[in-house]
Amino acid sequence: MLNQPRTGIYPMPRGSSSWTLLRGQVALPAALAGSNKPWQYPTAFAVDWTSGSPGNRATLFLADYLNNAQTPGACGVWKSADGGATWQLKQQADWPLDVSLHRLHPGRVYVSGHRSAENWGQGQPGQWGYGGALYSDDGGDSWREDAANPFQVSTSGVAPDPQSPCMLWYATAGGGLLHGPAPAGLPGC
Repeated sequence: MLNQPRTGIYPMPRGSSSWTLLRGQVALPAALAGSNKPWQYPTAFAVDWTSGSPGNRATLFLADYLNNAQTPGACGVWKSADGGATWQLKQQADWPLDVSLHRLHPGRVYVSGHRSAENWGQGQPGQWGYGGALYSDDGGDSWREDAANPFQVSTSGVAPDPQSPCMLWYATAGGGLLHGPAPAGLPGC
């Protein structure tokens, strides 16, 4: 892929006339280093608006989709806690389509995407085809499956309901929109 070295998040500060690549150092787990090239197909990003300062947000997330040239486990949810200078793979998800944060609880991170459930078997952590609807309550350090969502193989987006912070909107590929409770663990829910 020709643009892979330039793939990432590009902000343009107010009053500026140029974009800046926030790619920095992208660290793959040691077992995946070598021929794997991350960020060949990024699909979404999220900004923690409570981190850093206006115009210089420190915590960023990026979702990266597996393509034919990558090894399963080399894609998923990436996090930078230093404004894009360094990036760490926080969760394997082979086909993530969206990453979002809860506006009232920034430690709550959602990732959604596709998950294998056909003849190959259901994707499991660390194996090909893993993904679906996952969430973290600690800023991406640990993850759980969102068991309330019945469309694990085809969730294309998750958004906290701005009118009711204990509820979520789920978009699915072929299943429509779902509106239901957020996974347990949110204060006040």
